[in-house]
Amino acid sequence: MFRRSNDSHSAIENSSGESSNEMSISYNNPFFTFFIGEEAKPMAIHTALVADQSLALRTLVTGSMKEAQSREATWKDVDEDTFARFAQFVYTGDYSPTSHTLCGPGIDEANPAVGLREVINSPSPGLAASMEGIQNSDSSPITPDDLYDNWGRRMPQKKKSSKRDVLERVEQKQSQPLSFHDRVYPLPTCSAYLTKISKARANTSAIEDYTPIFLGHARLYTLADEYGVNTLKSVVLYKLHATLCLFTPYEARYGDILELLRFTYDHTPARAQLDPLRELVTQYIAQQATPVIDTEQCLSLVAKGGPLARDLFAMLLRRLAQ
Repeated sequence: MFRRSNDSHSAIENSSGESSNEMSISYNNPFFTFFIGEEAKPMAIHTALVADQSLALRTLVTGSMKEAQSREATWKDVDEDTFARFAQFVYTGDYSPTSHTLCGPGIDEANPAVGLREVINSPSPGLAASMEGIQNSDSSPITPDDLYDNWGRRMPQKKKSSKRDVLERVEQKQSQPLSFHDRVYPLPTCSAYLTKISKARANTSAIEDYTPIFLGHARLYTLADEYGVNTLKSVVLYKLHATLCLFTPYEARYGDILELLRFTYDHTPARAQLDPLRELVTQYIAQQATPVIDTEQCLSLVAKGGPLARDLFAMLLRRLAQ
């Protein structure tokens, strides 16, 4: 039986590659039912796949707890959309983010296409600036002579760097805080081959509300964090970082960013070392969306003090030190 596995703690395997314990779970007890949300909607997943995600989930579905005996568990604080993405990850190693919504002056919520003709026909600010730069360029056309001018010539040799020079550059780079775009969130092996399928999307206008996308990632992260599913946490961080790198912080969309900040600090625990999701969001605001901090909504969050204010100011200081 083919299945995706994240767990390195396996029992002795038989000739087909499955452990005897996992075969027992797979064939004798194939499904585990979760009752999701306020309405307790039943949603079932293969028990063996749930058990593979983390030690906490393995204990929940195969241990001595009453949930394992009844093959049922209630997740009242998890909404259906979040659980659906969790199940998608369990089976595929990837998940599909939710879509943005449209809001703003002239937008009919019942028929969002109404009033969008001007928006669709107008290029985004970044695209407009790029087009203007191309039109104003005074560079001369490229000729064949330009293309083949260096053929047959010996190109100048670059001076090889000494070992000391290389070490100095590495130490200097390591001593500098990483910029937001330079941050790397490695994907787990089970998901790396799927990254070309699920790509982040850039927003193109101020009427695109990305709150559902941001919170969709954040809710999945908090679920994974609660049950120790580190592979899923890694995938969420990778996807959210990619989305934020492409996100244009229009003034009308400051609320989307602040809602992500508020949710992150309301649903992740304070730790001795800064939580990765908290670090990602505060660094984004400090480096890529600084005007957000001057808004009344953000100032009210900061005025409450606590970890949110401390971490945000720490990120601002790191930015000033760069």
